[in-house]
Amino acid sequence: MSHGVELVHVTRGKSTESIHMGHVAIVSADGRLLCGWGDPHVNVFARSSMKPFQALGLVMSGALEKYGFTEQELALACASHSGEERHVALAWSMLQKSGTSEEELQCGAHLPYDEHASRELLRLGIATRQLHNNCSGKHAGMIAAAKARAESTDDYLDKNHPLQRFILNAIAEIGEVDIQRIEVETDGCGAPVFGVPLKTLALLFARLANPEFAPQIYRDPLAKIAQAMNHYPEMVGGTARFDTALMNAFKERIVGKEGAEGVHGLGVMKEGLGIAVKIADGSKRAIYPTVLRALELQGIQATDREALASFAKGTVKNVAQRTVGEIYAVYGEDSN
Repeated sequence: MSHGVELVHVTRGKSTESIHMGHVAIVSADGRLLCGWGDPHVNVFARSSMKPFQALGLVMSGALEKYGFTEQELALACASHSGEERHVALAWSMLQKSGTSEEELQCGAHLPYDEHASRELLRLGIATRQLHNNCSGKHAGMIAAAKARAESTDDYLDKNHPLQRFILNAIAEIGEVDIQRIEVETDGCGAPVFGVPLKTLALLFARLANPEFAPQIYRDPLAKIAQAMNHYPEMVGGTARFDTALMNAFKERIVGKEGAEGVHGLGVMKEGLGIAVKIADGSKRAIYPTVLRALELQGIQATDREALASFAKGTVKNVAQRTVGEIYAVYGEDSN
């Protein structure tokens, strides 16, 4: 992968200490590449940014109706949640409704992303569970989908499982990409992860936000997924998380999802746009100012800009929590 262009600078005092390079693709919902920085055609592993599209298996299997899943639970199936009590409880509810045991999950366990929840577990000496995994909602949804489709569940993560093949095909059709071009490997949680051109990831999100441009069979399911994420953004991320703040600040105008290793995808309702970002070094801190600069350059303003201010221009703090530098986007400055 090429390093791309300079996207974000990190300063210490008045000097630039670090530079994050990367790529940005902006497409229309009808498939046109509108603009890009770096290489919009670069192939990237979408990581958790693909979760809303992996949730198509859950929606289109009939599992929502069969097991009585709520809109909140659908949002959790699209989430990289923080492992807060509300997230764990909702993932547990999904398992209970589909008659699944926690042991059937194959995502593994890790400490919650939420610092308070993580400290509380450590204070009480409570072992982490698979339900704390940020992907537990996705895995609970995949097992429920496999059950609703009358398919095996012990191998639900296998790349050749019928459910996973269905998801792969849906991504290819919605993103208008040759299925043979999609690289399928293994994500951190054990599920298949998809490598696609950055502009394809942007197109997928453009159509998640504007499903009337997707193939007919996917329009209602995509609309249902986008609505769930917009109605319950706190389930997609959590307290102080970017995706939650982003969707709250734009009041049902944007649907967005972060992925590991510096990936983000978002779709803008009505404007018919999709934006995808890849930070070359995989840095999380560079995602947020990059995404917000892309929206700014498209003239798309948040209803609550203050809620996103700390993401648009982050701070570098020392051990004593004093601000010693800043993190901010630099690309597209000539456009302002």
